[in-house]
This record gives sequence, C-alpha cells and structure tokens, in this order.
Amino acid sequence: MPTIHEYEKTLREMVSTLNLSITSPKEKPREKELGDFRIISAAKIMSELETGNTAFVADTGTGKTIVSFLIFLFLHRNEKKRTLFLVPQVVLAGQHNVLLNGVAKEHSPSSLIITGATKQKNRDWKSPSIIFATPQTFFKEYSKGTAKINDFHFVVFDEFHRGQGKYDYVPIANLFKENNVPILLLSASPGGNKEKIAKVKNTFGIKHWVRGMVAMPEKEENILIVKPDETLENIDKHFLSMFRSAENQLVALKLLKNNFSSKETQIEMFALPEIEAKPQILPIKKLEEIKDEIFKLPTRKRYEAFSIYGIYMKLRYAYGTCMTEGYETFLYYIGKLKEKDRKDQIKSKGELKTTTHRFLTHPRMESVIQLAEDNRDYHPKVQKLISLVRFFTNRRGLIFVGEKETGLCLNRRLSKFGISTEVLFGGRGKSIKHQNHVISSLMNGTLNFAVSTSVVKEGLNIPEMDVVVHYSLSKTGIELIQGNGRIGRTYPGKIYFIVLDHFLDRSMYWSTKRQVQTMNRIVGSKNIYEPTFSFI
Repeated sequence: MPTIHEYEKTLREMVSTLNLSITSPKEKPREKELGDFRIISAAKIMSELETGNTAFVADTGTGKTIVSFLIFLFLHRNEKKRTLFLVPQVVLAGQHNVLLNGVAKEHSPSSLIITGATKQKNRDWKSPSIIFATPQTFFKEYSKGTAKINDFHFVVFDEFHRGQGKYDYVPIANLFKENNVPILLLSASPGGNKEKIAKVKNTFGIKHWVRGMVAMPEKEENILIVKPDETLENIDKHFLSMFRSAENQLVALKLLKNNFSSKETQIEMFALPEIEAKPQILPIKKLEEIKDEIFKLPTRKRYEAFSIYGIYMKLRYAYGTCMTEGYETFLYYIGKLKEKDRKDQIKSKGELKTTTHRFLTHPRMESVIQLAEDNRDYHPKVQKLISLVRFFTNRRGLIFVGEKETGLCLNRRLSKFGISTEVLFGGRGKSIKHQNHVISSLMNGTLNFAVSTSVVKEGLNIPEMDVVVHYSLSKTGIELIQGNGRIGRTYPGKIYFIVLDHFLDRSMYWSTKRQVQTMNRIVGSKNIYEPTFSFI
C-alpha cells in the first residue's frame, strides 16, 4: 500500500501534464499554493481510500472537484479504472465535464454526461472512462438494468450532505457499499449538527474524514437590521391575534397546554382578542404531534380539530411569508388560496365552508390582505434591498431568496430602477437553457445581479461574485456555507444579511450561525469573520 508521500510524488509527476488553476485566471498569483493544496489533499484522500470510504470537506472555491479529478486521472492512467461522478444538478454535470477537459488539457480521457435530458440512445454506461450523471437518472437506469454497479471501480458523490431521507443518493450509496466500490464524498458542509452528520456518515459508510484547509481571501460579513414600519407592526399584531385564537381552540380541545399568560378565555375562531402576551408559534415537530393526537379524538370533534390544524398551518406559512419575504410573495400565496376557494364554492354552490374559506374570511386576515395590497411595493426589507443593490450597480452579485415568487417579485422591482437582474431557479419548471444563459451573462459582464434560490448554493459553478446578499435567511447551516462560498475565492468579497428586526428573522440568523459553528467543531475549524452591524 503506497504511503501519502509516495502518492504525492506520483501525483506531482502526473500534474506536469495538467492545469490545476483552470477555474479562474485570478488564481494565477496563487497557482503554486493552490496547486500544492490540491495535490496534497488528493494524496491524503487516496491513502485513506485504501481502507475505507472517505469524505473530503473543504471550503467552496478551494478546488474540491479538481482534487477528485486528480484521483480519477491517477486511477484511470495507472489502473484503467472507470469512475461514476454523481452531481445534484443537470447544469453542474456539464460544467464538471468542461472543467475536467480544461484540467486534463489534450490528455483528457473519454467522458460522457448522462442526465434526464440525455437521449436514450446516447446513454452509454459501459465505455467512457468517467460519466457525470444525476442520481435520479442513474438510479432509474440501474432499476431498468441498463446501468450496472460493477461497471464502475470508483464513485464520487458531489454535495454528499444530500444523502438523507428519500434523496436518490441513499439507495445508490447502499448499492455501491454492498459491492465494495470505493466512495469519495465532496462537500463544503456535511451537516449542521451531530445527528445530521451521523446520518450521512451512516448513509455512505464513511470511515475517514479529510478536512482540506487553505488560506482564502477575506469575506466581510455585514448585518443590515431593518426596523418594521407602522404597517408591518400592524400586520404583526393581526397575525398574533389570529395565532392566539387558534391556540385557544387547540387548548379547548386538549391538544395543547395553556402556555400563555393571557386571561383570554374566548375560543371562537372569529373573535378578535387583544394581545396581552405574545402567543407561541408552534414548531413543525409540535404540530405533527398535535396531528397525531387529532386522530385519537371522537369523530364529532375530529373534523373541527383538523380544520383548526389546517388554519394554523396556513397561518404559520402566511405569517413568515408576509413578515420576512415581502407583500407580493404573500399576496401571491393568498391569490392561490382564493382561486382554490372560488372553485370549492362553485362546486358546493356556496355551502362548503372549507379550512381555506375560514382562513381567508377571518376579519383579521382580511385586514392583513388589505394592508399588504395598499403597501405592495413598500415592504421594509424590499426597500432596504433596493438601496443596497443600487449602491453596488457596478459590481456583480447574487441575491438569495427562499421562495421562487420572492425572486420574481424582487426582479421586477429592481428592474424598475434600471438594475440589470435575472432570476436563477432550480426545481420544477426550471429551464436548463435559461440557467446557462444567466451564468453566461454573469461571466461576460452583461448582467450585474442574479436573484436565486438554493440552486446556486449547492454546487452550481458560476463566476466569482463581488457581493452576496441574503435577502431570505438560510434555513440551514449548509445553505449558509454554500451561499457564502460564491465569493472570497480569489479576491475579497462582501456578504450582506438583510435581517428584519423581528424574532422570525433574528432566530433564523442565529440558528444557522450556530449550525455552522457546530459543524466546524465536528469536522475541523476554520476562520470565522465577525460581522459588523448597521441599522436603518
């Protein structure tokens, strides 16, 4: 079994025919430093792979993909081994293939991209030296018998933190483990706590962790705290009153303990009690427990209990959307509910009073909708974003949002001020052609800002940005790390968090920061830049 130093020596001989600083011309001043990091990381990983599946955790922009290519090229040239490289995004498969050809130069091995967009006749799983594929396509092909585990000697799972729940990485990993095929795992962020990291460790059978660390340009973090205006404060009061009414009903049905200090005893859903103490906003886990308890209720109480439960779920989503995403996103959600209610009323000839109907016709909700309509363009967070982006009109940046509709709304608002923006989304309804167009526009400088959901956070290769703006705060530490990784690769960058001075945004910000700190303690520390605060 070769030692790390022996692997390193062989890799350095091979590297003389490669280009390890292909990702950006701005890497040239640090070419030797980054090249050494990538070679040493590859040597360390190869020595670990001899005895077990290995996870490589390194910051975005350090070259994790190039490190994996060094290992693939070594195995291909010296042992004629074939590699399956799994990626979560269709566009990323193509980007990785281009990157490999750039690294290997004229000695590039045979490669193929196989995704859902690949025609059936072009899906050759047996011949190419390396195949870049999405897990969904590979698993479907395996299930049909056209793709076989034993056709590959080595497999790479990119963004391996996805290896949980029902994602196709999980069954695929089990297949490769059963066949003793070596597994290499790549991510900048394996998980925000011990439980999540333990899950991915179990999924992939990780025996070794390699934490790659190299000095990177500084990332300056700034928190822009946005004070709610009078309109938003009134909307907040209406919502909290509705939460109180729903709480009262859940308490009356013995589905929830009375954990608030109000003397209010009214349980009628349409009552308008004054707020004496803020109600609790029940977490999803607690709501799931309540749902289980509803099934145990007598039949005559079960229908009403489920109606209250449904109202609470809609209320919870509407509250978060209206307060932290913006009025337009909230009104888009309300519009979908109204259309559903319209169809229900036509179908029942006005006799069916559904959960949706009760929710929409609550006097407090009607007041919220009217306030949002009257102030559609003037949500405090939207106003702050506009002023920030106008300040950076000559820079390139990304604006991260949690909802697709939020992105579309912000794109419309920013365009009114002459700011060149585009939307970049994944998931259902995505256009690969549009994704490539936006990325190309950012590269050639014809586009200043892109408004994006998490599709960019998880591995999609885009040119380095000057500014990252978290309009919607990341829900997990993984999202936070991935999003911030879009800057600070070859030169310093700025990060801005637009945080509403409200417990919904504040708690989300500090929760994800704690997750990042926990992950760093588990897999190895790194520099954490202290943010500065500013107010409006």
